[in-house]
Amino acid sequence: MITCAEARELLLQADRSELRGGSGSTLGLHLATCDHCRARAARILAAEQALADTLLGARPRHTAPEALRRASARPARRFPALRRAIPLAAAALLAGLLIVRRAGPPLPRALPAPAGDARNLTVAAPPGRSLALLNTANPDVVVVWFFPKEQP
Repeated sequence: MITCAEARELLLQADRSELRGGSGSTLGLHLATCDHCRARAARILAAEQALADTLLGARPRHTAPEALRRASARPARRFPALRRAIPLAAAALLAGLLIVRRAGPPLPRALPAPAGDARNLTVAAPPGRSLALLNTANPDVVVVWFFPKEQP
């Protein structure tokens, strides 16, 4: 014999014939002896019947050709999502401009190629910045790294 908790799990997966108690399965035997679970099964059967009746009575408001005619008669909406995205894009642009403006002066993008030997390179750091010169395996390539000065 199964418990009511096990029967509740089986009720959700049971066939209509099992819910009516007409089968010799373990659920059917439990429903024959348990009034509480039998009432649950009856509520499930009643809900299924109400759903079936509602679906049988449901009919579309328009026929398919009429629905197609009505849909083609409506003016096409042009870019409705774009109207909502414009204020967001403007806010993001403004925030980006504020961040860039607070970041300080821009760093130099590229240094001119040194004349002569790259090992004798002299570079001055912009105000408020420090720099590091890093030699590479190629004697013609030197990495110039600008970074913020540490505050004492």
